[in-house]
Amino acid sequence: MKAETKAKRRVTLSICGLGMLDETEVERDEPVSPLPKVDLVPTLPEGAFQILNVRKTGEWTAEVTYVDHNGVEDTLPMVSTPKEALLTIAEECQQERSPVLLTRVVGKRDQKKKIGAIARWKSPEQIENERLDAEIVAKEAAKPAEVL
Repeated sequence: MKAETKAKRRVTLSICGLGMLDETEVERDEPVSPLPKVDLVPTLPEGAFQILNVRKTGEWTAEVTYVDHNGVEDTLPMVSTPKEALLTIAEECQQERSPVLLTRVVGKRDQKKKIGAIARWKSPEQIENERLDAEIVAKEAAKPAEVL
């Protein structure tokens, strides 16, 4: 019945000028290989982390899943304040998939590990450029003002 239906379909399509085989009628000699696995975590600089997921658990609390430069994944709680804006920084870095520096601390009361600070990762070149820029600004500020 299936062969008869396909034959009728082929005749109808060929009369219309569209007589071509579809992918179900073509035999493959080699098996179809699966798609290659894509690494979602890029190579991170040593000491850097990448935030994979930020799950809010309250207005200023969240559980942050991250991976380090060795590929080790971990999840830790994080508590932020409006002034610190750690939650906002974590969400932005997750969306951008940019490397970050995480400071992990142990709570004084509960003795549990948590994230204490998050900062965008800077390369040694960026740090040096910022230092040089600060020196130039300091020198410009130290010059006496010109009197016209």
